[in-house]
Amino acid sequence: ARREKAGMVVAPVVYCLLAISSPTRLDEASHLIAALFPGAGAYRNRVALGRAAQLGDGGSGDTPLVYRPGSIGSKVVDTSLTYGEFDLSFFAALTDAALTEGGRTVSGQTFVDVGSGCGRLVFAAGVLWPALARCVGIEVVESLHMLGFEALPRASALLAGEPPQGDSYAHHERAAFSARQRPRLQLLCGDASSGLARVAGGGGGGG
Repeated sequence: ARREKAGMVVAPVVYCLLAISSPTRLDEASHLIAALFPGAGAYRNRVALGRAAQLGDGGSGDTPLVYRPGSIGSKVVDTSLTYGEFDLSFFAALTDAALTEGGRTVSGQTFVDVGSGCGRLVFAAGVLWPALARCVGIEVVESLHMLGFEALPRASALLAGEPPQGDSYAHHERAAFSARQRPRLQLLCGDASSGLARVAGGGGGGG
């Protein structure tokens, strides 16, 4: 249930029961996500953007949809764009097992989230596995991608333990993150095929 390509680990949805060995890092990841996407309405906003794209109502800036079989009421929908979010503890346990399968070390590997939405799991992976070389998200819906892209500078600053210039955060927001090595974070907007090709080729950039 995992694909490997050019040293990457791509972890789709798989259901199993595992235990993560680093609860402290899990707490740090949860704190980071809460700092990047604050407020009770943040999740509802992401769901609304995903549903708009699924129904083809995403606006002129969104990637044109390729409709697939499915319906909500009288509307044809793209079922490949159904939006949902992983529980962080389940994600951590699942991905840790994939990264370390067969006795492999995490160091130098690249984590790729295909269908990354706002980049939530990409940012979390940067905390959970600091020895990774890169954490990359690929998202086809531009409005969801932009949520993560706009949060990327703050995520990088918080992971480094310092606020970006011209902005200020509460001391406790920075104190939760230890000053250890962090992987490079990237968020790409496009389909899975083109995004994986960019990652495998070593390219990408933040957008």
